[in-house]
Amino acid sequence: MARDICAALGGFRQASRDVWESSQYVCTAARGHLLELCEPQDFDPRFKQWAFYLLPIIPERFRIKPKPDVIPLLERIRGLVDRPDVTGIINACDAAREGELIFREILAFCRTSKPVERVWLQSLTPESIRDGFARVRPASAFEGLANAASCRAKADWLIGLNSTRALTLHMRRNTAKGSDEAREVYPAGRVQTPTLALIVRRWNEIQKFTPMAFHRVEVVLGGGASTKAHVYDPKFTKSDLHPEHKDDRYFDQKDAAKVVASIEALMAANTQAELKRKVSNRDQAPPALFHLTGLQQTMAQRHSWTAKRTLESAQRCYEVHKILTYPRTDSSCLPSDYESTVHEVINSLGSLTAFAAPVAVIQKNGLKYKSERFDNSKVSDHFAIIPTGKLRAGVTSGGNLKKDDDALLFDVVARRFLAAFQEAARHIKIERKGKIGGHHIRATMKEILAHPGWLATYGKQPDPEAATVAGNGDETLPVVSAKLDSGATKPPPAIDEAALLRLMQFAGRQVDDRELAAALTAADGLGTPATRAEIIENLKHRRYVTPELEPTAKGQALIQCLDAVNAQRLTSASLTAELEFQLSKVQKGEAEASAFMKEIENYTRDIVVAIRGQVRSQ
Repeated sequence: MARDICAALGGFRQASRDVWESSQYVCTAARGHLLELCEPQDFDPRFKQWAFYLLPIIPERFRIKPKPDVIPLLERIRGLVDRPDVTGIINACDAAREGELIFREILAFCRTSKPVERVWLQSLTPESIRDGFARVRPASAFEGLANAASCRAKADWLIGLNSTRALTLHMRRNTAKGSDEAREVYPAGRVQTPTLALIVRRWNEIQKFTPMAFHRVEVVLGGGASTKAHVYDPKFTKSDLHPEHKDDRYFDQKDAAKVVASIEALMAANTQAELKRKVSNRDQAPPALFHLTGLQQTMAQRHSWTAKRTLESAQRCYEVHKILTYPRTDSSCLPSDYESTVHEVINSLGSLTAFAAPVAVIQKNGLKYKSERFDNSKVSDHFAIIPTGKLRAGVTSGGNLKKDDDALLFDVVARRFLAAFQEAARHIKIERKGKIGGHHIRATMKEILAHPGWLATYGKQPDPEAATVAGNGDETLPVVSAKLDSGATKPPPAIDEAALLRLMQFAGRQVDDRELAAALTAADGLGTPATRAEIIENLKHRRYVTPELEPTAKGQALIQCLDAVNAQRLTSASLTAELEFQLSKVQKGEAEASAFMKEIENYTRDIVVAIRGQVRSQ
């Protein structure tokens, strides 16, 4: 990012490693969070001991400290800030809550009184960077954002540290001294614990599941090639309480048998089936550009990659190969000023044999779905993951997709990028419904690909049958037979990484309160695209789940304990929703940071008291 800024503003020379100077600016780069909140023992040695009588630990004042491996980097930044010829500081960190927190932490370390300004960059095109620097704003305009960022970090510290210590002390209570269990730690947190709860609750559903037998009435119709149809109820309505119920299922075999007998009687009376054939077109729009969670889901579904593997490969493609844009993004859109850049990238991909055909289509037809792809309102701190247009031998061309992770990932992203700007795929949908006497029947529906559109990027061709499909019409067919077709309900599917990422992303749907659900949805669910892979890996590392995401005895015991103390806020997405709702108020200046922290402190006390009470009641 620092290099992009220097290139856009111009006139810079590299003075030393990661430091560039011009006649007006000195530019340097940070690297994520260089500082962190102090541990309890950093401000009171007593807190090295884990004991209930010391909980909850609520500091009067939070302090930060440098991470051990970044002190030279921090000293370099402080040295630049202290230079006599530096008269002010400009914050050009990520245009989001975390970027603001990273800068404010560094600023606190530097202890400077020099004036501070903020440049807000959502796009890294040269034009956007120059425009951003022409519109710098005082840092005071972003105090709400900084307060919200600080509050979230402190809230996570309070909730995570105190619940972890309290739960660990509780879980160790009934274990033999000196055993492995007596040394176990039970980490808990605002995001990790509800994620574990999702896995445990689904696992319990599967283990407790009892299959239910159901029956369908299958009818075979004659007239040329035989046609299979099923009896269904056109007045059926779906129920969230009974998702296993469907419009063609009978859970009472006697009811289904009566329908079969009725149809057989109609057959004996030579009653014909009256069908209406309806032919329509269905347009399938291309998928959106990738954000990180979407890319992780796709790689998990298609190639069985873990979220961590996808993130690591995407990070290499960004940092090392320079062939993909910044991957840790929650946006699937591009800035409005990025159209010319997209054309440049498309032209670059056209030089690669693998993408020559879809590039030629786009160059002929122009960019489609532009309003959906270019939208500043849907670009947060970073935009969608797309190719940069730079090519690297052996990765973007000539890479072994079966053996080279980065080559495969680039291929997946590049194809999605090219598909997103093409025409919709058109399917011909053939539907046949009708009646036999008073019974409604539905023949198997069929779809035929008439025009592949964006699907051609993935090798799809039009179905030859599309040219011979007949239009709408009525049919009268003899009834050949009717019989029961029996089956059984299936348990919900086990959670794999793709499903877990989706559940985390759309955790707002699990919250009943509309206002809180909206806040969680706006915050992109549980965790962030950048942290979800780490959360999943932590669950594995802490032996809460197996590599296949099956809950271990340890993971199940933790959720059982929290359920026993009625700590639903810690095991569901509601705590994150409440927190995000209040943080949005702090960010807008509608609530005081001190009031927010007071609520978090009270909640922290409540969870410790609940777990301590559970210990005493046993």
